[in-house]
Amino acid sequence: MTYSTDLRRWECDTCGHIHGEDAAKCDSCDIGVRPADEFLQIPEGYLKIDSELRDYLSALRSEEYKTLEASILESGCESPLILWENTLIDGHNRYAICTEHDIDFEVEHKAFPDRDSVIDWMLVNQLGRRNLSPDDFRLFIGRLYNSRKKSQGGDRGNQHLAKPQNDGLPTSQVIADEHGTSKATVERAGKQAEAIDTKAVPELKEAVRNHKLPVSDAAFLATLPEDQQRQVVESDNPKQVAAEKKKVHVTQNTGNDEWYTPSSYIEAARAAMGSIDTDPASCVLANGTVQAKTFFDAESNGLEQEWQGNIWLNPPYSSALIGAFIETLCNKKTNQEFQQACVLVNNATETKWGQALLSASSAVCFVSRRIRYLDATGTPQKTGLQGQMICYLGNNLKGFSDSFSSFGVVLYGE
Repeated sequence: MTYSTDLRRWECDTCGHIHGEDAAKCDSCDIGVRPADEFLQIPEGYLKIDSELRDYLSALRSEEYKTLEASILESGCESPLILWENTLIDGHNRYAICTEHDIDFEVEHKAFPDRDSVIDWMLVNQLGRRNLSPDDFRLFIGRLYNSRKKSQGGDRGNQHLAKPQNDGLPTSQVIADEHGTSKATVERAGKQAEAIDTKAVPELKEAVRNHKLPVSDAAFLATLPEDQQRQVVESDNPKQVAAEKKKVHVTQNTGNDEWYTPSSYIEAARAAMGSIDTDPASCVLANGTVQAKTFFDAESNGLEQEWQGNIWLNPPYSSALIGAFIETLCNKKTNQEFQQACVLVNNATETKWGQALLSASSAVCFVSRRIRYLDATGTPQKTGLQGQMICYLGNNLKGFSDSFSSFGVVLYGE
């Protein structure tokens, strides 16, 4: 059925074709004529916009919207809007353009048993688009996975799938097969979509929908307190701020620079070097365990101090600070300012500072498990998202190996 935004249309009694007010005779069957006072009108409130369903899908980018608008202005609305009952489920942008420019459009009704089936159809329909961006693909396939799991109670086949018989395959594998990706990709996308849909503040969800933040960044931000989520979205450069927070978060789920090393690693460093004389990135609480003869906190700024004797360094993990501490360490080694050093960091071997540290090291222990750092109360926290390495700068290779080989593989430099 065709509707017009000016609501003035008539329907041919012979063939059912819809005509504008100015058409006196049906140009389809050439039989029907325009009734005197009868026009087909959209009943007020007939076509409904469900914001929750609409927001399952991403908004068009500005250039995409302009291209669609130009096409409709030139050729009309060539594809029908899809309705479930009276709710619009496909064609929101076309509807907005037609409404703004008083352009006719057709509608097509589809029947679904329930709302979950509507969501399933909407997502599969979007996943079939040829110009779908990788980020939209990730979000939609994750939401599809979560929707199907919910509708049938677990990661097993769903009665509304295109292939009803799934031979007992997990839902993630079925979706992966349907859309040419891997099971792991589907499940990972599901976790990201779930974080956004269940934990993100409305402002963050809208930023994802409008392509202001990548899905992976938004999924991470959704785990932060609500005020921090809003701060990122409202910043001048949300992508840059989100990326910086993720770099800090790689070390620990809170992204806090103030967290502390379990005593077993401290004692291994003390045994390897014979003593710990200086800790250039510490505080009163941390030094209760490290027991360095000299330590520098944030206020005294170890980057500007002299490092003497044997060094223990667990630097702050924000990207700017860790880079500065490792650069300072390497410079002080070149200047022979200290004797030995044990440095605990993430095994971020792809970073500039990671490469510099490994180049300066005599040996390295790749810890076999993620370290559970301590908070200010001494309580072990959740493990970080990345493994750790302990680098040794000095000549006592046997002492380092004897002390740290129980924690993981020890490798030596040239």
